[in-house]
Formats: sequence, structure tokens, C-alpha cells
Amino acid sequence: MPSQSVRFDADNEEYTVTLSPALGTTITIVTWFRLAVDRDAYTTAWCLDNGSTDTAAALQTDSGGTIMRLVDDSTTQDLITMTVGTWYCFGVVRSALSGATALRALYGTNPASLSVFTGAPGGSWDTANFNRLRIAESQWNNEWLNGNIAFTKVWTRVLTDQEIADELSQYLPKSTTNLYAAWSFWDGPSTTDRSGNGHTLTGGSNTATESGPAGIVLGGGPEGGRGMLLT
Repeated sequence: MPSQSVRFDADNEEYTVTLSPALGTTITIVTWFRLAVDRDAYTTAWCLDNGSTDTAAALQTDSGGTIMRLVDDSTTQDLITMTVGTWYCFGVVRSALSGATALRALYGTNPASLSVFTGAPGGSWDTANFNRLRIAESQWNNEWLNGNIAFTKVWTRVLTDQEIADELSQYLPKSTTNLYAAWSFWDGPSTTDRSGNGHTLTGGSNTATESGPAGIVLGGGPEGGRGMLLT
């Protein structure tokens, strides 16, 4: 079966999960994202927070709706101007709470050819612990996605650039070392954490199934996905 994705098209359709244990200093998050409609407004792929807008950090567009950025309560970093209807992949890494290269993002339309940003964590990006993740909405609210998410995977370690490219090439995690959560929407909407760690999503009401990014396979771990939850 071809790859699928979750289609969001209204407010209050987002997924949310309480992160327990909280995500600490070292984080890697990878995802595929598509704008179906330019809302001409802030539009969120995912957002981490610690209970307030002062501790929120997100992968989110600008107020015009098409420039994807790393954002928080006080800083922004432009990554790429997106075209409506095109799939884009992103890998975001935080390796420390400070340092000139401690925040890193890889992005593009093809995992084999990704652009790279590096910078220092500022604003909420230097929050020591995040205890909630939202997909397709932010802590600031009314910044919902009219578009698609194919998968979101999270690790509590720094993945190399090659590992990020490999993970963006398949839905299921290839590396299970320090894997925190994996929400694979291969069959469309689902709340299941396929890492086996029990980080079940809530929400997702009224979402739909649509095609995912072309050429991205289901995949699996180093032993063909044994240990992954496939239902």
C-alpha cells in the first residue's frame, strides 16, 4: 500500500501528548510536512512546551504561512520558503542548552539533499525540560495546520546528519537507540506510539487520510523492524 499521512484542515484537530519522562537537553525530532492550504497565518508542524507560552519552542511558519522557521517565545530562525502542495522534511536537533552550534536543523524536499542551519539556542530553546508535544498546533493556539503530517519521530540523543537523512527516508524508526517516541501515520490517523514506549497521542478528531510523500518507505529497524509496533 502507498504511504499515507494525516490530513488536518481545521482548528482543534491537533494531536497532543504529555511527555513523561520530560524531554531533557538532548533532543532530535524528524518529520514530514505539507501545506495543503496557505492560511496566511502562523502554521505549526509541532510544538514543545513546559506548560506556558514562555517555555514553548516549535517548528512553525511565519505569519504569512509559508516560511518555515524554528521559533519560540522571543526568537525566530527562517529555514525555507515552502510551496503549497509540496512535501518537505525536517530534522531538528538540540545538543546542549547553549553554544553556537547547539541548535541544528536539516530540511528540504529530498532526504538525500538537505540544507543545514546551525545556531545557538535562544528564548525557549534553552528550556531544560519539555513535558508536552503538540502536532499540528502550538502552545500559542490558533496556529493550526491546514495540511499533512506523514510521521514524527523523537530521540533523546543527537542523531548524525546521515542518521537524520536515513530516518527521513522511512516511516518506522531505523535507529532504536534512545528512541523516545515514533508516531507513524503510514495508514493515516493513529494515536499509537510505535516505539513501544507508550507515548500515546490524544486528539486527532475529524482528521482524514491522504497520500504521503512519494518514495518514502515503511522501513524498520536494523533487523527489519522487529520490536516495532505495526498496528
